[in-house]
Amino acid sequence: MMDGAIIRSMKYQGNIPRGSVVVFANESTVKLPAGTSSDKLCGVYSQYKNEDTGSAATGKAIPITVQGPAKACAGEAVEAGDPAYIKATDTSGETYKTKATDSRLIGRFLEDGAEDDYVLMLVQMGE
Repeated sequence: MMDGAIIRSMKYQGNIPRGSVVVFANESTVKLPAGTSSDKLCGVYSQYKNEDTGSAATGKAIPITVQGPAKACAGEAVEAGDPAYIKATDTSGETYKTKATDSRLIGRFLEDGAEDDYVLMLVQMGE
C-alpha cells in the first residue's frame, strides 16, 4: 500500500492492466471504461514500485486506489503538476494531461513521464 492512499479491494471483469483507470461494473466489481459518458469512475488499479506490469485474472480481487497516490499509465508525455484526465471515449484506462471533449478529471500528476510510463499521480476525482 502506498502511504496515504485509500485503497479498496474489488473484483473485476475482463483484462485490466496495472496502472489503468477503472470504472464501476457494479458496487463490488470494476472494469476498463467502455468509452461512454455513462462510465462511473472508481479509481486506479495501482502500479506499485517493484511490481510487474502484467494484468490480473478475471474474478480475483485487485487493489483500487480511490483516493491518494497511485502509479498510473500515461497516455501521453506529462509533467508534474499537470491535471490527469480520462477521456470519455477512452477504453484503455490511460491518463492524459490534455483535456478532450467530455474528459473527466481523475487527479493530478506528481512527476514527469513519457507516453506509456507509469507515473505517480494523486487520485482525486473532480466529479
